[in-house]
Amino acid sequence: MGYVHGVNLADELDEVEGFAGCGELSLMQHEQIAQNEPALQTEQAAMPAWTQRVVAAGETGTLSPTPAPPPPMPPADAAAPQHRAPVICAISGSGGCGKSTIVATMAHISSLLGLRAAVLDLDLMFGNLYDLLGVDAPRDMAALIEPSAAGALTEPDIVATSMRVAPGVTLWGPVAAPEQAELMARPVELLLDVLRRESDVVFIDTSVFWGDAVAAAVAASDRCLVVGDAAVSSATSASRVIELASRVGVPRTRMSAVFNRFGARGADEDVAMRFEIACALSSKIRIADGGQDLAALMAFGRADEAVGQTSAFATSVREATREMLVELGCAVGPWSDMVADRATRTERPRIRLPWSREGDQR
Repeated sequence: MGYVHGVNLADELDEVEGFAGCGELSLMQHEQIAQNEPALQTEQAAMPAWTQRVVAAGETGTLSPTPAPPPPMPPADAAAPQHRAPVICAISGSGGCGKSTIVATMAHISSLLGLRAAVLDLDLMFGNLYDLLGVDAPRDMAALIEPSAAGALTEPDIVATSMRVAPGVTLWGPVAAPEQAELMARPVELLLDVLRRESDVVFIDTSVFWGDAVAAAVAASDRCLVVGDAAVSSATSASRVIELASRVGVPRTRMSAVFNRFGARGADEDVAMRFEIACALSSKIRIADGGQDLAALMAFGRADEAVGQTSAFATSVREATREMLVELGCAVGPWSDMVADRATRTERPRIRLPWSREGDQR
């Protein structure tokens, strides 16, 4: 106990009936607590934010809903608030449901709508998003591991690992050596922070297995696309991945249930509704089946041609992407205006990072 204006609080409480001898700590116990507090604080600070949330859930594995984080405070000398591009993350509890195809086509659509899209392939061990986007010479994102130890990524670091897919679309990831995937949490965190400042929208493809890098990216997302299809296990695995995303801090209001390949054999209205009911999310998206034509285009890395067609798939993914971008605050116009504009535009501005953004007003 301490002293207030020269009065011993322990002595005063002893004179009050019911308090004498209750909860009193010795001087040695106070010193032990004071010595242990810095170690506990250091241990807690060393944990990633998403890990602290899971640990805080205790044995029940549940957490009370948390509000979205407040927008970052602008610098004192800045005339306008700092730009933060929305992060759209595709997740699922089972492989083969079409996450990568959806991410690749949505990135191209965003570019056609006039945005600069950054794409991260966080299926770090075995991802092949570069194939779907037509990259001939993939680059190893593991090159960011060493410079990230200094706490920041420089221009050469980021440029050396980037892949220019098309005007307005730039890709990072995965790693060449799968065993290095577990070292990518800090590099991904630093890279994502740069891309949120310097692009208009960030798309992230993920793996079924969540390491630290995936969990941190999901926790930072503004919209989680929970992708599933007509597979037997799709609905069950989707509900489990939704609960996992909730535990790392993503509110259900920032998630959308995406039923992929709608209209294919065995993927009718009843199947789609069962998936949506299992997800129990208010936001629902259906992407029409693209059939063999889509599969052939994606096999040759022609995602840009796939979204320019008049097929049911192209129409559904264009409408879903544009509606989502508008909800997230991106300035995009009608798709018809962008199609008409393509005839007079030979090249759209590529993603520009801080060292080449002079004169950029967006």
